[in-house]
Amino acid sequence: PAADALPLPPLGMNGRAAFKEYLLAGEHKAFALAKSGRFGWRASMRSEREARVGALEICERTGETCSIYAADEQLESERAAAR
Repeated sequence: PAADALPLPPLGMNGRAAFKEYLLAGEHKAFALAKSGRFGWRASMRSEREARVGALEICERTGETCSIYAADEQLESERAAAR
């Protein structure tokens, strides 16, 4: 996938760099965000579900509530709209 395959989330420079790495990572990946700008991501997991759980665990380490921004090559907002 290209580094611009999905729109960048509203993050600082470090977060944008991490999201670009996420985009270039292999299958079964997820990127989670908190309203504060904290983020976490996992890639190359056994399943998309495992990637989602891992990304949320990393993002929520400080006790903040996070949500999935993207999983594999799709924005979570697009996935929810398709349901």
